Amino acid sequence: MAAALAFLATIVAVSALRADPPDPTPTTDSAPLVRPGEVTVPIPLTVRAIAEAVQPGDIVDLVTVDEGGDARLIAQRARIVDRPTTGTALTPTGAILLVAVPRARALALTAAASQAPLSVLIHPPDDPASLDSSP
Repeated sequence: MAAALAFLATIVAVSALRADPPDPTPTTDSAPLVRPGEVTVPIPLTVRAIAEAVQPGDIVDLVTVDEGGDARLIAQRARIVDRPTTGTALTPTGAILLVAVPRARALALTAAASQAPLSVLIHPPDDPASLDSSP
């Protein structure tokens, strides 16, 4: 009887250590982070500290700078969905941000991210303003 109780106690202790499976739909308090009409795009960053400065739900503008030093707004008011913390073979020193953007902007954002590093401009919480109305 004591062995059975010890076995059950071990099972309870081990099951308490298990994490619940992740929810497939990332959300903030009550709103889904990827809304209808949006898609999630992975954005490689060369500076890991940028990824550490944002949280899921934050709003950012994504900008690229060409060789001549001219900045171009690629995606306006993108929403951070996730910021995976582990590096990969492709980004050993950088990081990746997953952002939600309107489906119509996803191809341009993906193309820009594959050609040059993107910079992230972080909007303050509850800031309705943005850089420009025509990305």
